[in-house]
Amino acid sequence: IILFSVVSIAQLLGSFISNSLALLGDSISMGIDTLTFCGNLYAECSVSRYRITIQLVASGVSLLALSLFTISVIVEAVDRLMYSDKCTVDPYIVLGFSFVGLCFDVICFIAYYYWGSDPFDPSAIDDGQQQQQQEEEEKEAKQNQQQQDPRGEGLEEEKGEQKQEPQEEEKLKLSGT
Repeated sequence: IILFSVVSIAQLLGSFISNSLALLGDSISMGIDTLTFCGNLYAECSVSRYRITIQLVASGVSLLALSLFTISVIVEAVDRLMYSDKCTVDPYIVLGFSFVGLCFDVICFIAYYYWGSDPFDPSAIDDGQQQQQQEEEEKEAKQNQQQQDPRGEGLEEEKGEQKQEPQEEEKLKLSGT
């Protein structure tokens, strides 16, 4: 969150210095994405019953804000195209941000390649996910067994019900009736 906020603020300052709408649009969208991530992270970590509502509101506000800022950048770009003598862009600042962004992306890609987890590797699953996976497999096995035994024999013990007949016979023998 901090990294994206710093990069977003740096791009915003760079966009004003270089007079670049591309940097302005990117910094605004990155800032909105960071705020949306914070809102969704808050919703995920909260124990409130309004978790889904908070997530939907954060995403909806993000969509609305991105749409409004995109429209405003497009209007400004059309205005600049119509009256091109109005302002010039410093290409070196834009190129510098592009180069730094590209280097950062390559570093992230390499780091993820070496230290990231493979979603298809079973050893990469944490204990909570393994336990959930085992419970699902057990549930499927019980459903398959129920489907294979149409008479329902042997299923009483699986359902948590114990046969009462032998215990009742022992009670009758002890009581003498």
